[in-house]
Amino acid sequence: MTAMSFPEQTTRGSSRKSVTFMPGQ
Repeated sequence: MTAMSFPEQTTRGSSRKSVTFMPGQ
């Protein structure tokens, strides 16, 4: 998988700014 940038709310559910999510970290 490659690193993708998307809103934190998509992962955590919190209203944060877009972060870089890297699978494997």
